[in-house]
Amino acid sequence: MTAFQQGDLVRARALADEALTSAPDLPLLHHLLGLIDCRQGRFDTGVERLRRAAQAAPSILPYRIILARALIDAGKAAEALQEAAIPPGRSPVELELLRVRAEAAFYAGDRATEAEAWQAICDAQPQDPMAWTNLGRSLLVQYRFAEAEAAYRRALALAPTLAVRHELGMTLERSNQLEQLGVLLDTALADGVPKESLADLWALRALRAGDFEEASRLADMIDIRPDPFRLNGIKAKIADAADRPAEAFAAATAMNWSVSNPGAWRALGRTYRDGLRTREQAIASWGEGPQRLKALDRASPAFLVGFPRSGTTLADTFLRGHPEVVVVE
Repeated sequence: MTAFQQGDLVRARALADEALTSAPDLPLLHHLLGLIDCRQGRFDTGVERLRRAAQAAPSILPYRIILARALIDAGKAAEALQEAAIPPGRSPVELELLRVRAEAAFYAGDRATEAEAWQAICDAQPQDPMAWTNLGRSLLVQYRFAEAEAAYRRALALAPTLAVRHELGMTLERSNQLEQLGVLLDTALADGVPKESLADLWALRALRAGDFEEASRLADMIDIRPDPFRLNGIKAKIADAADRPAEAFAAATAMNWSVSNPGAWRALGRTYRDGLRTREQAIASWGEGPQRLKALDRASPAFLVGFPRSGTTLADTFLRGHPEVVVVE
């Protein structure tokens, strides 16, 4: 183990292999060889050795923790989640196992299980602001806005960092709590946080208030580097609302090309477009429909409404180019 800790993997392997001849079933040796294999990129044999050690000594939780982390690194998050089962207690090592469980659930796409793990950690360590922040993130992507807000507010009370303020602000904006968003931003400003640091939230607040010029001015302050896809999308939305189509198109283009695999997304878009055209042709081929109502002498508006996160933004995208369509946020 000393040779491994010093980074001499060749000597560590030689010593472990030699020790195996006299103690072939010793879990520590299989654990050490598994660590060496994983460190050298041989995850298949490394994971199997780590698994053998964990199965031989189930009461030694660090073996399970290392096995789960190796499975995550090997791209087998679902298996890691099975290995990182919920421990019965809340000792420091058991809390570390819960953290690994949350990480495995994240990479496996099981955000509900991830949230359960972070909630258990928060219950055991209520003074840990990072745990509350991670809980808020997990809840937010599940659109559990009220719970996410509560988690972020606990984190903010413990550590009023810029990141927590920002993520709480996003939660409030996405759940249409504009008055609370205003309170959060005004408080941040009073605490010495400049508008530039939360420029996207200030810009969205101005956009929601109908002040397109102020929203555009604030949008120019946005640093898109932390999240180019989302932040370019905000800039495109604001520029469109301010009737600046060239800027809106440029920001939307930058948003589309900021993803890691734009070609795959373009292919999905073409597939979706072709599907819409197929449905359009099917609808056009229907027989004669109900008799049309008699045209009125005056224009009769039609209203299309929807709940948040129900596809209204996509509908906006299709409809807002028509000269007789007005989109109200």
